[in-house]
Amino acid sequence: AAKAAASRDDLKRLAQTRVAMSQYVPAGTMYVKLFNNRSFDDVARLSFGLVAFKVFWGNGDRLAATTLSEKIRGGFCKKSKNTACHDLVFWTAAAMVDGGAHEEAIRLLKNYAATGGSRRAQAQFEIAEILVKMKETGKSREYYALAAKSANKNSEASEKNAAAHAAFILAEPFFTQFIQTKLELPEEKMKAVTKQKLS
Repeated sequence: AAKAAASRDDLKRLAQTRVAMSQYVPAGTMYVKLFNNRSFDDVARLSFGLVAFKVFWGNGDRLAATTLSEKIRGGFCKKSKNTACHDLVFWTAAAMVDGGAHEEAIRLLKNYAATGGSRRAQAQFEIAEILVKMKETGKSREYYALAAKSANKNSEASEKNAAAHAAFILAEPFFTQFIQTKLELPEEKMKAVTKQKLS
């Protein structure tokens, strides 16, 4: 057992060294091995998986990043309540968008919101943002509206922020239109103002 613990700790140190040396491909592979090592507790394993995801994503290997994300979300995160599992959903969606897979990102976020994800307003807000990038303005407003209604007084601050941001985006065109509208004074008042100016 002591030998196995030493071996895993050596792998951890080596993986950290590879990242420090910008050797991202071997580093990512090592962090996946660390994630798969069940001798670590769940918190440590998830942290290794997230590092591997970030390394793959940052190095441009979108396929490896999203494949790893599916593995973590499909297995590990189904039985874990760790908040980092929620982060992984949004990081994966961002990776998909970055790789041009907009529809896949929307499906992922829709599924997350529909299956009890605790960051529902944020998911719907992100869907709206993706639809804006796809020039689907009408649909984007539908999801901004859903996001605006998804938070309540018991929601986390990040959820309330997402809902408020969505509500502002929906209201902004009307506000802009209002301030650009030239208000006309009633006729009698206008006459009185004119008379006052001339006197």
